[in-house]
Amino acid sequence: MTKKRLTFERENGGWYIYMPMYPGPKHNLAMVAGADDMLDHLMRGHDDMKYISFDVYTDSKPTSLDSQIGFERTSFTLLGGAHYNAFGEDAIDNHGRKVEKIWLCPVTLVVYQHYPKFIQIDLNTIAYSKTPVTD
Repeated sequence: MTKKRLTFERENGGWYIYMPMYPGPKHNLAMVAGADDMLDHLMRGHDDMKYISFDVYTDSKPTSLDSQIGFERTSFTLLGGAHYNAFGEDAIDNHGRKVEKIWLCPVTLVVYQHYPKFIQIDLNTIAYSKTPVTD
């Protein structure tokens, strides 16, 4: 099991993974196709904040967490990204709908060096901030 603390930035109504040293264009860091809806939901009630951080666990099998949003990889291509199905009762978007699927772009390979089979967000570790939080 691998644990990483990830930070996401809200900018102009969109979401980006916070990676200031990323050598490519910022639009490559955009969270889209369900991941943006999930971040909107997690940020609800914190409109004055710009950043959200939380612990993310990855593994080849699901991990037992008290409060989580989990995703299981259903398909991927190396340069085409990966598709994931959500699991867990906390997978709700900003409109009260269940987040069923997300797509993660190949920047995932920069973060993890592969497309993890399972990705789980520990909701007990969420932190909100106006400036980036660095470890």
